[in-house]
Amino acid sequence: MSLFTHRLSIFLALCLIAAGGQCAIPSETSRFDFSTNGNAQGWAPTHSLSPFSVSGGVLTTQITDNDPYMTSPVVSFSASTYRYLSLRMKSTAGDRNGEIFFATSSEPTIDAKKSVVFEVIADGQWHTYTIDMSVNSKWTGTITRYRLDPASGGPNGGTIQIDNFVSLSAPPALMWDFGVNGDVEGWTAIHSLAPLSTGGGGLFLLRIEGLRITDCGLRIADCGLRIAD
Repeated sequence: MSLFTHRLSIFLALCLIAAGGQCAIPSETSRFDFSTNGNAQGWAPTHSLSPFSVSGGVLTTQITDNDPYMTSPVVSFSASTYRYLSLRMKSTAGDRNGEIFFATSSEPTIDAKKSVVFEVIADGQWHTYTIDMSVNSKWTGTITRYRLDPASGGPNGGTIQIDNFVSLSAPPALMWDFGVNGDVEGWTAIHSLAPLSTGGGGLFLLRIEGLRITDCGLRIADCGLRIAD
């Protein structure tokens, strides 16, 4: 997917300064962005998750019991090329225990030997998690499936929402994909722009000069980008 196809994905490569102006945007594969209402793109609520729905660019589900997890459709990509997983998720589950399981062409069964844990911020806000899957030595060969355990679960439940789930060749410096309708992801119009809005995976504005992201003070000024349908 290109930067300006169906959604606006902005990568601000902070390493341009640190690396003397050289920085590659990571390539991606197996992107799930839930951009079509009612289409979970092959993901299934395998255990302790119900209901399971997609609307407004977000997959939403409820934890119903212990050990909730969802399973991806079949994927196929090189583990050595795509080491990183980027997940944008919102959780009110009340615990911080996230885990990604995976299967490979040589070991097609999903089990505890093929997983990577990560800490979830369960505050009901959007957070992007970048997970280095290669910390598990079994991340080799061809990856064929994912399983996402968003929490440990329990009878008290909680809501899980997912904006996107994508495999990357390198960790992004900063990434905005505007996949949630109405969420401008911290961007503010400060000069010669109408109020910002999002919808259908795009950021709507009159000009792209004079944007500032409020939570870290970055600013794009007269950057020369052109956005077209």
